[in-house]
Amino acid sequence: AVQTAVCCCNSDSADGEVVLQVSVSHADPRLLREAGGQFTLTVERQPVKAGFDVTDGKSLMIVDGATAAELSPKTGPSAGRSLQLNDRIVAANGVSGDAALLMKELRASSLWELTVQRPTEFRAVIDRTGYPSLGLNLQFAPNGTTLMITGVNEGPVQDWNNRSQDHKIAKFDRIVEINEVRGTSKLLLDAARDETVLNLAILTYTSEPFA
Repeated sequence: AVQTAVCCCNSDSADGEVVLQVSVSHADPRLLREAGGQFTLTVERQPVKAGFDVTDGKSLMIVDGATAAELSPKTGPSAGRSLQLNDRIVAANGVSGDAALLMKELRASSLWELTVQRPTEFRAVIDRTGYPSLGLNLQFAPNGTTLMITGVNEGPVQDWNNRSQDHKIAKFDRIVEINEVRGTSKLLLDAARDETVLNLAILTYTSEPFA
């Protein structure tokens, strides 16, 4: 089954938008860019719009470069410690485990203490010759650029997992590229259509999407 979800964070201000000022702690962003990880942000709310993919129901995933820029500090000691596409907010002011509650907290508070997870990327070549399907359950947001995995069942992906010693394709991982195609969720699905061998780039996080 395929489901869709998308969310946009807006305040109740006159212009209906939220602007953000950010400082970062507990992270070396150069290390995070290379290896993934979890870090914290202190964000002061002001009028600027921010869009998120909430497909997993537990976190707020950054869906484009503009949103990442809005959440990144421009001055001060944290300047240059920028957020990136596909980073996900997993906690806000101690609230975690529910995307709707995270959005509610962001709307209610003027200062945000955020926990953010950054993914790492790995590759898997899946040959589905002789299989009726990949054995994956997927969800995606209409404005998203990934396909989120919600289940791995019997099939070529599970067989790949059994053979792989370095990585395992798992729930909450996200497919970000198929056969050298990146872009919208629809483009990813089209790239897989009628193909026997799928060269996948997959994003994985340090833990499930809650702090």
